[in-house]
Amino acid sequence: MKNIWRDLDRLPQLEEEKQRSRKKWDEVKQKLKWDECYEDAMKALQESRNVDAHPAPLTEEGLARAAEVMDSKGNLKGWLSLKRVNELITISIGFPIGITFTREVHHQEGARISEAVISHGEDIESLKKQIDEKDKKIEELNEAVENLQEQNQELTVALKTRNEEIQALKSRIKRLESDKKGLEDELKSLTVKVGRMEKDIEELNEAKIAQQEKNMELQENFDKATGRMESRNQLMKKEIKEIRESQHKESLPPSVATQRAGGRQMLTSPLPRHLQRADWELHASLTLGELCRQFQNKLYKIIFPNSFQSNRNYKMKNIRRDLEKLPQLEEEKQRSRKKWDEVQKKLKWDECYEDAMKALQESRNVDAHPTPLSEEGLTAAAKLMDSKGNLKGWLSLKRVNELITMWKNVQTME
Repeated sequence: MKNIWRDLDRLPQLEEEKQRSRKKWDEVKQKLKWDECYEDAMKALQESRNVDAHPAPLTEEGLARAAEVMDSKGNLKGWLSLKRVNELITISIGFPIGITFTREVHHQEGARISEAVISHGEDIESLKKQIDEKDKKIEELNEAVENLQEQNQELTVALKTRNEEIQALKSRIKRLESDKKGLEDELKSLTVKVGRMEKDIEELNEAKIAQQEKNMELQENFDKATGRMESRNQLMKKEIKEIRESQHKESLPPSVATQRAGGRQMLTSPLPRHLQRADWELHASLTLGELCRQFQNKLYKIIFPNSFQSNRNYKMKNIRRDLEKLPQLEEEKQRSRKKWDEVQKKLKWDECYEDAMKALQESRNVDAHPTPLSEEGLTAAAKLMDSKGNLKGWLSLKRVNELITMWKNVQTME
């Protein structure tokens, strides 16, 4: 049978012949209802016979008697049962292929059977040993299966643990993605805020440039006005000088002179009393006007230190306007407003002082700035103005003295 199994796979044949052989083998197995147990039985019978003994011709009766003898001796066991041997006899007799043996056999069947029984006994012992070996292998395989089952259980536990770790990592990834989205939204919001701030800064820069251009224009106008007033002032000085010289010539003889130390002589040229009084009043008015100018400039510098320009004259209306409209960062605006509140509280400020300063400045010459100012000089100028009846209404002596005190206080605020 092993030759049949081998040649079905390895016999050099054309593919068509191979297919035909396999098909024929399938038909034979189906017809005979073939089972592998028959192959084992034939192998046992062949191992128990004498190789040189080939009884011929074989008959169904002879084969049946041989089987009964073997069974009576207890040699037909396991795969080699009496029933299976009879089935083999039936298969062999019914098989369409003729079975003949060409070699000569011993004529005494009894002797052949005895020899077969002896040989078969040895084969049975060999089979028993093989069965014991198979049992040991089966036991070893069972132990290996148990070990594999234990390993499989350990791997199952490890797999479960690994799956839990994977789920934990997935949850963490989900949280990180959520945090990432939150950060992206925050970054987007900050980008928008930065864009708005850049736009505000750009607008502030544009406003600053516009203010600077306006300041330059105002400065040009101021310079022009200053030039005109300077010319007018020079003309007035020239006229005053001519008046003094004329009055001097009228009031003194041509040869009048005074002796000075060291023998040098100098002509005296005192102004007439009424012109001296007029000059004192003008000087007092200019002095108090300068007080108002310096006071308001000092206030502006305290409140807007970064925007102050020394070549400009500031008024209270500039302070109020710039508190609202001067292009500044919000932080600087808040600081300026806070400083203005502190100054008002410290000076006990009232709008009447503003009206008084306005009246003083309107009465002075714009280009005359007597310097330096002192508290004594300012007080004397105020008394002189009051004695001439020039301090009335909002512009009272008391209010002017209060302005002098404020001027003194703001000198220490920077």
